[in-house]
Amino acid sequence: MGISTSSLSLIGHTRSYLSPQTIETCITAGSKSEIRSLWERIKDWFLGTHTQAAKLALFELAHARSSQAQFDAFVELARYVDPAQFDRLQWCIDENDTLIFRIEDYAFSSRAEWVSPAPMVLPLPDMARLLLSLRHDDLPVVCRFREIGASRVYDQARLAAEGEVPKAVDFSADHVLAAQQWYLRSSPALFDALEIIGMHRNDDRGDMAFALNREVVQVLASTGIDDEDVINPVGRNAQTLMCLMTDAFHDREALKRAYAAANLAY
Repeated sequence: MGISTSSLSLIGHTRSYLSPQTIETCITAGSKSEIRSLWERIKDWFLGTHTQAAKLALFELAHARSSQAQFDAFVELARYVDPAQFDRLQWCIDENDTLIFRIEDYAFSSRAEWVSPAPMVLPLPDMARLLLSLRHDDLPVVCRFREIGASRVYDQARLAAEGEVPKAVDFSADHVLAAQQWYLRSSPALFDALEIIGMHRNDDRGDMAFALNREVVQVLASTGIDDEDVINPVGRNAQTLMCLMTDAFHDREALKRAYAAANLAY
């Protein structure tokens, strides 16, 4: 699917949420000098033989004429960046279907519909890096996925208590899982983003989701985080997210088939 040329703009040290000011700034065409300035600032993030490939990927991200080319360029940058600098690369979406790729305080904005009809087929290390760098409404989804579910459980308990602090909240695995499922299915832009990077492709045995779990842990460990109590839960979040995403994807496809069959019968 083609999109208009993405733009680059230096937007200063702003927060990573997609404010109207950020979006407006990002759709202002960036100059070649801005891109060169960015490269001079970040070139030391890419070491050895990957430096030239990273530079080409940066310029491709700035001038990509299709969503696929833009994602491909970002994948390359995430692959080549020094792990210690990994958290400076983000792709950010919101439920207004806004997509922005961030490299520190620079933003590359897609100014047209970005949802791809052809999800990428990524090696697990690339999928793990894209998942870790994804922000949805300013939330690092995979890092906070259990908290997202638990927060929903608490909000529902408080609603049942008519706004009072609930005396007891059931944070059992089943309740949190149901809340996580609700969050995923009620966030169509997030669903689309996860589909693009292949998070709907878990197998029947769950082996791919478990492999993604291990890959996410490995990527986080490579960034210098050596606390297993921090990184292992994120790996489990990734595994849960892939399982739920795959189930939701197949449910959606089944509904499409049922709808098509009903229309044919009518």
